[in-house]
Amino acid sequence: WLLPQLPKLETRVRFPSPAQIKISLVLNSLLISIIQLAFQVIYICLIGRVVVSWFNIYSSGEIVQWIYRITDPIIRPIQQILPPMAIGIDFSPLVAIFLLGFIKKALIWAII
Repeated sequence: WLLPQLPKLETRVRFPSPAQIKISLVLNSLLISIIQLAFQVIYICLIGRVVVSWFNIYSSGEIVQWIYRITDPIIRPIQQILPPMAIGIDFSPLVAIFLLGFIKKALIWAII
């Protein structure tokens, strides 16, 4: 009674409503699907680049140029660290696929 009265603290915890939870789950699922689709397109382009390099396909074609535009920013830094071997084998697409797999998993784990 000699001490001043302190205001009562609100101890009630606010939980999200079921609608808010549902919206959050839908948005997370959509974002994960977009990430998976984007990485799938990159994987296909990397495999396409390997096939083009093996068979010496018409390299000035529009599709081939598009594949190189997509994959060059990924492949070039890896080739600077790990240049193609003397026998003509380039492991940079394989390294890129492994690194992209780790990045994809990290992004999905960050969302979940």
